[in-house]
Amino acid sequence: MPRACREDMKQLAITLGALLLSGSAWADTHQTGKITKLVVESTFVSVWLEGQPTNNECASDGRWTIDLASDKSGREKYAAILSAASSRTQIGFHALTSEGCGVFGAKKIYYFDLAY
Repeated sequence: MPRACREDMKQLAITLGALLLSGSAWADTHQTGKITKLVVESTFVSVWLEGQPTNNECASDGRWTIDLASDKSGREKYAAILSAASSRTQIGFHALTSEGCGVFGAKKIYYFDLAY
């Protein structure tokens, strides 16, 4: 194998290794289900999903929150959550473990997935 090709392969291996390590730093928590409860209090939206076990990552496990005052896409998330709740469509919430727990000791909704 030519030397230039070996160097390219070595660089590719280093790059892929770095991507793998950085991806694990963004590992997230995910729960999927239909919305059973929705509470709006001040600038906070709290959501609960049916049949989801708690795993004690946060004090209020099972509760997911959005802070409309600080989340730049909070209103868009809220609109999609209302749509999923009214149509009883299954939704998946994701929280970054690196961000810790949010208000009320609950998971912060970082992003969600929704299929109609």
